[in-house]
Amino acid sequence: MGIVKKILRASDLRKSRLHDEKGNLVDFAGLCYLPQVIVSGFLRVIFKRRPKVPWISYRAISEIEKLMRSDWKVVEFGSGSSTAWVAKRCGFLYSIENNEDWYRMISQELDKGKISNVRYELRSDSDYSDLSKVDDCSLDFALVDGWNRADCMRQVIKKIKKGGYIYLDNSDKYANDPDGDIRVAENLLIQAVNERSGTLKYFVDFAPSQFFVNEGLLARL
Repeated sequence: MGIVKKILRASDLRKSRLHDEKGNLVDFAGLCYLPQVIVSGFLRVIFKRRPKVPWISYRAISEIEKLMRSDWKVVEFGSGSSTAWVAKRCGFLYSIENNEDWYRMISQELDKGKISNVRYELRSDSDYSDLSKVDDCSLDFALVDGWNRADCMRQVIKKIKKGGYIYLDNSDKYANDPDGDIRVAENLLIQAVNERSGTLKYFVDFAPSQFFVNEGLLARL
């Protein structure tokens, strides 16, 4: 795409940087996070300082922080700035990663921070979503990000206890592909919520250091 469109829209899949890929426009409350986005983006690009919070919706971060308890058992698919942040707020975190460079970097951060309540695994793409060693109905929260989110969702739904939560990041991605990975993952989560009489909450918002709007989905099962 042309440079002007790139500046205004970030990608061909958005009407503007203030819209997610489903076409939803961020509201005024979401716009209030714009100064934080600019500062965090500047620090990341210029000084290589990554935000020390999950790279998800600002309002989702706030909501999840209020919900999380020190005895929670959590799984995350796709490690990063979320890993240490979540680990400091829960009892146990099972973190799964398939990128070796990223795995090495986050491992060093966990060691440096002396964070010991994390089971951190480097997986191949073929077994990335496997949760066969996790008991059904044993997890309080799951963060689904990274690789193969549809299969991750299939695996993790049955592992979440009654009243537990799942957050699907970037639930707006590739909205024009109804059979794509994200769409399948979202539909599986909606179906599980309906079957278990749970609740859904969408966040159309900025994420730290990302100057464009994304959507995230928090489900209570």
